[in-house]
Amino acid sequence: MITAFSRDQEQKIYVYHKIREHKKELASLMLNNKNSIRIFVCGNSKNMPKWVEETFLEILAEEIGVDEAKAFIQKMHAERRYVVEAW
Repeated sequence: MITAFSRDQEQKIYVYHKIREHKKELASLMLNNKNSIRIFVCGNSKNMPKWVEETFLEILAEEIGVDEAKAFIQKMHAERRYVVEAW
């Protein structure tokens, strides 16, 4: 589990920063565990869910290309393995 708390320190650290920081490990986990990986995005609904998904797309696109990355994330959504709980 990787966490990010944007209000705990002076310099803001957001979820997408952590995704980029661990991009190789996360892309590998996602691609090597396609049917078992689960992503839960929780928090503010303003921009965070969009930014997080765009960052996942970015790191996957580096490994498998843009179109395949989009299809991968769409499939995760359809199978309820990428879940957003935002308010």
